[in-house]
Amino acid sequence: MRIASRSIFLLQITDLHLLPDRAGRLLGVDTAASLDAVLHAAMAQRVPAAVIVTGDIAHTPLPNTYARARALLSQHWDGPCLWLPGNHDVGTELARVAPGGRDLTMGDWNVVAIDTHQDGVEAGAVSDSEMRVLRDHLRATSARNILVVGHHPPLEVGTPWLDRGRISNAAALLELLTADSRVKGYVCGHVH
Repeated sequence: MRIASRSIFLLQITDLHLLPDRAGRLLGVDTAASLDAVLHAAMAQRVPAAVIVTGDIAHTPLPNTYARARALLSQHWDGPCLWLPGNHDVGTELARVAPGGRDLTMGDWNVVAIDTHQDGVEAGAVSDSEMRVLRDHLRATSARNILVVGHHPPLEVGTPWLDRGRISNAAALLELLTADSRVKGYVCGHVH
């Protein structure tokens, strides 16, 4: 998808941990109500060019959870989106309902999603095939600036239980990203 714009504002939301039914609560929190409040507040401040959802969309990764996520988001936003899976998601279930593709081009920027999740595993990793897809994408895009988005952090964040879940092969990912001067950053979720 291509968006022409001089000024680009992205909204990142992450770790929604949605449940499949309206009565569901996670640690006493109605995660759907929380998402609604966040989206309402964010959209009232500024309308983004795109919404990036950086994983853990579901806490219970069932088809109706992902359909619920899409319905909740569509109440606030009907523009370009990138959704990527987190450690609580099941990739094939998410792919069935996720809007958009793997990247967005906006003006001189290309935002590309990478999959750092492994079904049923807390820790992140970038598979060999995913690394090849990213390498090929970097070679093929003519964008002057690139932002890469994933779920897991590549570096320690200073919290032991979260640091155990960072990308296990982060050195290879960071080497690939830093080799291309057009890559301006890596944005992730997971830390909340």
